[in-house]
Amino acid sequence: MMLFRLYVPILLFFGLNTLVFAQLATNSPAQSVKPDANEPDSMVSPQLITPDNSWISRTIHENDTDWFSFTVDSDRELIIETKGDMDTYMVLYDAQSGNELASDDDGGDEGNSKIDYINQKKTSYLVKVTSFSNETTGSYQFQARTETLARDISEPNDTRSQATTITLGIPANGIFQSAADIDWYRVTVPAGGGQLVVYTEGSRDTYIELWSGADEKLAEDDDSGANFNAQAKAVVPAGIFYIKVTELEGYLGRYTLNARVQEPPKPDSYENDNTPGTAKPIALGAPQEHTFSDASDIDWVRFTITQAGSYEIRCNASDSLLDSYLELYDANENSIAENDDDGDSLNARIRQRLEPGTYLIKVRTLSSDPLADNRYTLRVSLVR
Repeated sequence: MMLFRLYVPILLFFGLNTLVFAQLATNSPAQSVKPDANEPDSMVSPQLITPDNSWISRTIHENDTDWFSFTVDSDRELIIETKGDMDTYMVLYDAQSGNELASDDDGGDEGNSKIDYINQKKTSYLVKVTSFSNETTGSYQFQARTETLARDISEPNDTRSQATTITLGIPANGIFQSAADIDWYRVTVPAGGGQLVVYTEGSRDTYIELWSGADEKLAEDDDSGANFNAQAKAVVPAGIFYIKVTELEGYLGRYTLNARVQEPPKPDSYENDNTPGTAKPIALGAPQEHTFSDASDIDWVRFTITQAGSYEIRCNASDSLLDSYLELYDANENSIAENDDDGDSLNARIRQRLEPGTYLIKVRTLSSDPLADNRYTLRVSLVR
């Protein structure tokens, strides 16, 4: 079997700002995707490029990492991205300090990576590009370019009193111009109210807080949206509401804020079932479909068995991102068992030996803000 030499960089830190690199050579079997003409490249020997509008063709072979290096001289907006059929993952570093500045998986089109970053002085950068899965190989194209630094017309909006007014249904563009930047927005919900949904889009790891006009926090969220974006929801009356947006990693760059009002989730046919005293019956082996009306909704269910044995209580959410939690009690509300994620994905499952009697099940969600599809199916079965 033919072998090629793969260089693996080892990074050693001495002091705060000094980086010393060593390299070890190892062997790896040849792959169907061969190393491209720019190999071997590494963190200490990257491909030197110019940040312009040209696309650079590269390949990823097994366990491959590609490195690029370039310098931006002035205050510019830096955009780096890939295109092609590969699901790429990209990390941007300060070349002098070695500090990670930003990372992205799917911020571009069709599984490609894209990072936009605010360059505030002459800076040299390193970019690492890999496949999201180490087993995935193939070809892709890489581009680094700069654009005129955009001014955030919403600033100053660092405090609630400075909140920028936005309109339902119309995206608002924001820019994190420093690691500590906080952006406040104000939106008006018309007569009739509804479920207010606020969320961001882009490659930043955002955090959203939703506040009432009476200074009450209604909801907050980190990653319920796509690609580490935040999404918060609350059922609200008509009035003025405030949105606080921050970047958890301290990365700089653009994001888009959206706000809309939709019909609130309708209670399922088992409501009101929010207490042990209002628990609704469930028959063995018969699935029941319930809905979390909001993040605080709790559903209680009761069942009676006449045969001792091992019983399974399973919760299956319609949306794989809906995180359910199960608690099992006896008829006197003494805790027997509880579970978070023993089922598929984020679903809860309890398997417990039980004696004849009546039991209570408490179902709740750990998601800070349930998703658009908040349904789940509950089933109790005798397994042996």
